[in-house]
Amino acid sequence: MTRPKPKKRNRRKIGARAYKNYSEEMLTLAVEMVRNKNVSSYDAEKQFGIPRRTIEKRAKNLHTNKPGPRYRFTEEEELQFVKVFIVASEFGCPLTQLDFRISDSDCI
Repeated sequence: MTRPKPKKRNRRKIGARAYKNYSEEMLTLAVEMVRNKNVSSYDAEKQFGIPRRTIEKRAKNLHTNKPGPRYRFTEEEELQFVKVFIVASEFGCPLTQLDFRISDSDCI
């Protein structure tokens, strides 16, 4: 009888960079306390264990853009595409991926 292999545990090396060890709720709470000036960013860092610059950037609304390339269409344009595809499928003529690409290139 063969034994199953033990699962590999990924451990950080000693002295390795500590990554995010806090929840989004804790960050939101810390940011609100700093915005309301109940506590300083230094004290919030010590109290919540969140980097001070992270709290300050969120409090000042810096870096609000999403990472990655820009969207080709706005949210409203995407919703219009969805509506058109739903109507076409209900009509009995579902659109293929090629149809979408052709309509996509026509809009640009």
